[in-house]
Amino acid sequence: MKSIILCRVGWMAKYDGSENIYRGNMQWSEEGAGELWNFKSGEDSIVRGFVMLTAKNKKGDLTGTINIDNIGALASDASSEGNTIIFYAPNPSNEKSYVVGWYENAKVYRTWVVDAGKKNIYRNKTEYSFEVNKWDTFLILENKRNIEVINAQYAQANEIKGSYPGQNCVFFGSNNIRYVNEIYDKIKFKKNTENVESPDNFDDPSEFFHTNEGKLRLKTHKKRERSVKLVKRFKDDLDSFDCIICGFNFEDVYGKIGKLFIEAHHIKPIKDMKENTEVTISDLIPVCSNCHRMLHRKASPENWELLKNII
Repeated sequence: MKSIILCRVGWMAKYDGSENIYRGNMQWSEEGAGELWNFKSGEDSIVRGFVMLTAKNKKGDLTGTINIDNIGALASDASSEGNTIIFYAPNPSNEKSYVVGWYENAKVYRTWVVDAGKKNIYRNKTEYSFEVNKWDTFLILENKRNIEVINAQYAQANEIKGSYPGQNCVFFGSNNIRYVNEIYDKIKFKKNTENVESPDNFDDPSEFFHTNEGKLRLKTHKKRERSVKLVKRFKDDLDSFDCIICGFNFEDVYGKIGKLFIEAHHIKPIKDMKENTEVTISDLIPVCSNCHRMLHRKASPENWELLKNII
C-alpha cells in the first residue's frame, strides 16, 4: 500500500505562522508549536512540516524520532521519500479530531532537522520532520473539515476492533491498513469535489469560482488539481500584481494584507473545455475581483480587451 502517516497537530485555519493554536489535551509548550508553519513555504517553494514527538536521547533531549523503517526505509537511511502525511487536529467546537490537510510525495526524516537555511527563515533553529514541494500540500478550508479521525480510547469504548491513533502523535498506516485507507479515500474524494487549498491561494475568490464550476460539471479529478497548481505557478511567475484590465493593485489600496494578491482569470472558460484539455500559464491573466466578475457577467471571458476598452 501507499506509505501513509497520520500526524496529530494543533488546530488552526491556515498554519502560516499568523494564528494562535488550539491543541485540545496536548500539553507541550508554546516553544513546541512547530506546526504553526506546516503549510507555509519558503523562498525555495519547500514546505517544512512539524509533528511533536517525545522520543529522547540519553541526555534527555527531544530527538523527534520517527521510525521510518515502518514505511520501508533501511536502518541506515536518514529519510524516506514519496510519503503521504495526513494531519488531523482537535476541533475547539466539539473536541473531536478531524483531518485538516495533507502532504503528498513528502520526505520524512528519521529525526528532527533543525537548520532550514535562509530560504525558510521562519524555520530557523526550529525543528521539522517533513519536506514537501508546496504544489503537493493541501489544506482543507476550516468550515469544510469533516473527515473525523477516531482514537484508541473511542475505539475501545465502542468495542471497535483494531489499532487506532493513541497518545503518540504519529500513527503509521501499516498499523491499521483498512482504516487508514478509508481516510485516504476520503481525502482523495474531497480533493476531487471541494475546495482544498494551500496558503498561497487560501480564501482566493478566483479559486472558489473555478472549482465551483468544476463541481457542477463533475469533471475528472485531474482537471481540478491541475487548475489549482497552474494558478499557483502563474502567480509565482508574475512580475506585477496589477489588474491587466483596470490597473488596480491590492497592496496599494489595502497595504500589507493586499500584498501579492490578484485573481487568475482563464481566458478560455473552464465550462467550455473538453476533458483532458491542456491549459498553460499563457491561458491566464491577472485581474482584480471586480473585473473578474464583469468578464464572466458579459459571457465573453476570452475577450478581456473589450472590457479594458470600456474602462
